[in-house]
Amino acid sequence: AAGLIAGGVSPGAAMVFLLAGPATNVSSFVVVKGLLGGRGLVGYLASIVLVSVAAGVALDAFLDRLTLPTFAPSHAHESHSRVELVLTVVFLLLVAWSFARTRLLPRMWSRVRSYLAQAPRDSAR
Repeated sequence: AAGLIAGGVSPGAAMVFLLAGPATNVSSFVVVKGLLGGRGLVGYLASIVLVSVAAGVALDAFLDRLTLPTFAPSHAHESHSRVELVLTVVFLLLVAWSFARTRLLPRMWSRVRSYLAQAPRDSAR
């Protein structure tokens, strides 16, 4: 993103690229279509486009109101406070609890196993 912005792209457009890029790859399309069907895939893509473009426009509108000092990027190591570390651990525990509560991982693995069992095997070469 820093390279795009340095090249003259607006920060909002760089953010759209960062938001939409990872979500729009072939493997995610296959998974979403398998789980939600064709209409679900269209809704997935529409929501990615709408949310990322709206967020980019909002960021550009927000940054137009600010006057930020220009500075050269530098390399610095920051130390994290104890509060940040505690909140990170709490967040990770909540994510793990959510996975355990919804039994998401076993369901995902069972779908992957069934998909792999249905996939045609290449003959030995």
